[in-house]
Amino acid sequence: MVADGRAFGISVGIYSAISVGCLLFFGVFRKSRICKKFYAPKRYMKGKGAKPRRLPTSFWGWIAPVYSASEDEVIRVAGVDAAMYLRLLAFGCELFLGVALWCALTVLPTNAGGGKAIAHLEGQNVVAPSPYTYWVSPPPPANMMAAAPPSPAAIKSPTFYDTDPSPPAPPGLKWFKYQDGVPTLPPITSVLGPTYRNFTWMYDQNFVIRSYSFSNLDMVTMSNIEPRSNLYWVHLLTIWVVTFYTFSLLWRYSREAVQMRLRYLQTDQGTEAYTVLVQDIPGVQYGTPLHRLDSTVLAVLPDAVKAPIKRAIGKAVEIGEKGVHATAGKLANTLVTTRSHAASGVQRTATGGERFYDPPETLSRINSGASLGTAEGGAPNPKDPEAQETGWQPRKTVEPEIANAVPKPEQAWQSITSTNAWGQARELLGSGLTMQQMVEREMAALFPGDVQSVHSVYDTAKLDSLTEEYEKLHGNLTDLLDDYTSKKRRHKKFKRKTTRVVGVKYGQWGREKYGVSPAKVDAMEFYVARLEELRRLIHQEQQAAKHSTVPSAFVTFKRCRAQVTAVSTTQHSDTTAWRVSAAPHFNELLWKNLRWRAWERSVRSLAVWGAFVCLALFYLIPIGAVQGLLAVDVLDRNPVLHFILHAPVLDSLITAILPSLVLRIFLALLPILLRLMGRVQGLYSQSMLDFSVVTKYYIFQIITVFFGTLIAGSIASQIKVFVEQPYLFLQTLGTAAPLTSIFFLTYVELNALAITPISFLNPVALVLFWVMSFFAATERAKARLWQNQFMLYGSKVPMHTITILLGLTFCCMNPLLPAMCLVYFLINSLTEKYNMMYVMRANFQSGGRIWTMFFYQVIVALIIFQLSMLALLFLKLSIVPAVLVIPLIPITLLFMLFCSAIFTRPFQVLSLRAAVDLDEYRQMMDHGAHKAGAEYLAPAFKFDEHEHKAVLQEAATMDRVLSGHQAVHHTCPEDDDDDDATSVASAAGATQGRPAAHPAGHGEP
Repeated sequence: MVADGRAFGISVGIYSAISVGCLLFFGVFRKSRICKKFYAPKRYMKGKGAKPRRLPTSFWGWIAPVYSASEDEVIRVAGVDAAMYLRLLAFGCELFLGVALWCALTVLPTNAGGGKAIAHLEGQNVVAPSPYTYWVSPPPPANMMAAAPPSPAAIKSPTFYDTDPSPPAPPGLKWFKYQDGVPTLPPITSVLGPTYRNFTWMYDQNFVIRSYSFSNLDMVTMSNIEPRSNLYWVHLLTIWVVTFYTFSLLWRYSREAVQMRLRYLQTDQGTEAYTVLVQDIPGVQYGTPLHRLDSTVLAVLPDAVKAPIKRAIGKAVEIGEKGVHATAGKLANTLVTTRSHAASGVQRTATGGERFYDPPETLSRINSGASLGTAEGGAPNPKDPEAQETGWQPRKTVEPEIANAVPKPEQAWQSITSTNAWGQARELLGSGLTMQQMVEREMAALFPGDVQSVHSVYDTAKLDSLTEEYEKLHGNLTDLLDDYTSKKRRHKKFKRKTTRVVGVKYGQWGREKYGVSPAKVDAMEFYVARLEELRRLIHQEQQAAKHSTVPSAFVTFKRCRAQVTAVSTTQHSDTTAWRVSAAPHFNELLWKNLRWRAWERSVRSLAVWGAFVCLALFYLIPIGAVQGLLAVDVLDRNPVLHFILHAPVLDSLITAILPSLVLRIFLALLPILLRLMGRVQGLYSQSMLDFSVVTKYYIFQIITVFFGTLIAGSIASQIKVFVEQPYLFLQTLGTAAPLTSIFFLTYVELNALAITPISFLNPVALVLFWVMSFFAATERAKARLWQNQFMLYGSKVPMHTITILLGLTFCCMNPLLPAMCLVYFLINSLTEKYNMMYVMRANFQSGGRIWTMFFYQVIVALIIFQLSMLALLFLKLSIVPAVLVIPLIPITLLFMLFCSAIFTRPFQVLSLRAAVDLDEYRQMMDHGAHKAGAEYLAPAFKFDEHEHKAVLQEAATMDRVLSGHQAVHHTCPEDDDDDDATSVASAAGATQGRPAAHPAGHGEP
């Protein structure tokens, strides 16, 4: 069941109708009252970034302004990541515009002139009836307009001879007997002449007629060209031209991407431009193998059993550490013994190494509560009255004087050669320093005068559950107050809402206040009481959480130069400790994943990639099964399906639409699974999580969509031939493989003309918005429904790159595919640009780092293109053109390495020169040194007392209003003007922008 020209034309018509219908729907409903906020939320939000410009109200008036919007306008409205994403689509448009034109002028006429498919359609590839192929029926008459061309099944030869006849042959001879009904062969000389008098012949028992499922659409593919044809030189030229054309585009777009990246890095980005994330801090037991073992496996054992096991494991770890550092310390010990053994500052650590120690007076200053104001784990020092009153607050760094001291040569040499980061850290923590103080001391020594603040990361598992409950109840109370206010303003009669409370659910507080039986209470009173109790529990748990530090911390510098230096260098000779990287923006952090050490992240990453491989192999089963069913005509054996398959239009729908649609359905849930894998893997920011989906989704589609479909479709269509004549496998594959290009043509067609327009309308979210709008009691609640639409690149970019891979790989096999890829990128350029400017909000800003992944994925597409054509030309027995393809592979790899050396580094870190210039610019603009606040304090510690008191005050006021003791003064007008956000949206935005317990952007929306 191969899609032919008629089926392809019908599918194009259906998909085009879907596209036009989607555009008509959008043109009408984007201006309607019920949909305009859903389809242009950025026009109605205040305080959440710049507004896009107003669009004309005419039916098609939105298309031209969107297409003509400049890159600067996109950056102003949506950010650098959105502009870079649109450049990926522009790259696809420019690439396939050139490839499609070249293939239309060269490859298309070449493939069409091959004549092999036409010969099949005329029945000429079937062996003509003769006395020697008497079992083969004559071919049916040719019909070029048939729904499916005549495609004879693979005919197996009958049994010709009885090899063990009776009587037996004379001694020294072997004979055979013709089976009944088998015509005897004439003497060979009577047919071929006396030249063959020494020859004899017999029927070939293994002869099988090979059947290729050609269609009239295959006349434009490479399957239409016979092996060893000189026409393959055109394809060789195309491979070289397409490769170097892609090189030129990649070079130009990479250079422009770097320029955009540098402009982004040289702007005042905020705290993340001055902050680093320090992980794998030594000396902290959290996350070590012993700690993980104690908190998991050993947790169920009694102390009497657990204690000796822990001692044995600790002893083994200590012995291992001594062995690791013995070799590294041998040279230092030898050289140090030749010098003076003055006792000033030289001491022996517990693990056998030597290091430089601070003078006792310096340690006393660091431990001083007056200077640091914190106790172990970052908790407030009891001697600090201000800390006791206000709780833990970010403080200014007091740098130890030892950072600027000049040590003696012997001491300095011992510090240089020391590789025992854990031994040093244990000594410091054992002397009374907290982890935060130790990090502060280390960074102050490395960057004197540049440390602004240090924020430790804590294990806030229990605290997070409290803040989540607080946030939910805070939103419920706000919605309830808005509902009461709206009804009072409209003079509607209503009763106070109640809620059912089960006291035991809320612990001792709930049992004392509401008993153990379910009770119906006033909703507003319950919300107020529970919020007050949660506030108390949160403050209590905050103090407890500060004693549970994890081996991670954020260090904010006063100058950008210090941040660049810290990120670009190794902080310690022990590379397993003090790992420093650029800090993500605080709003995109996944705080729970900051707890893992390097060994845990490695184990999790290995497990996730193993699960990923298993998932890809699992997906190959249904994909191969569907391709097999559609290829070997198994469905045709069922009487009901036989009627459907041979109906005039239904057969076209099944062959051209069903296979691609089934594949898209199988891929629908994949991005969700990959995001879950990224969280399990230990990725600690939204950008890392999204980019991991980009990488995994692309690899997954190469395995399943490309190789799985290509191999399954090629083998399934010729399975009988492979079984009967396995020695013809490669020759058959050379003809069958290009036939699968028809499937990929319909697949790209589905994505371009159906999936993209439907996704643009976002019908599922629109229906949910409509339904939930009827149940939303307040305008603030309704505003939350249309405001929170976020862009996720993980499910978008891989679809574009796999389209590039298919367009490049099959540009020679099927020159129609590049043209369809061009249509795909043109449609996506329009819809995605509108979404970026008017609908989608950025979940993070990475400064255009998506380009690096896109670059490497295009390189992979080029290499697969070259390898595929190399293999196909060999299968077509075109040896010389195949050999001339081989140099392109190392050329492509060299191009990749050259571009990586030039363009990759600016995407990783700001140059030191640019950092110095940025610091000087800030100084000239009177910004001074960067002032860090509490941005990198865990969200669970950011309890907004002002917001808490405000909502309780509003609840008290509403209670008096409902009791008749006070009139309502609050109004909630709605303003639908396009140039100003509604006051309701503004209120909702304010609530979402500063939640009571978590900041905006915390976690995954």
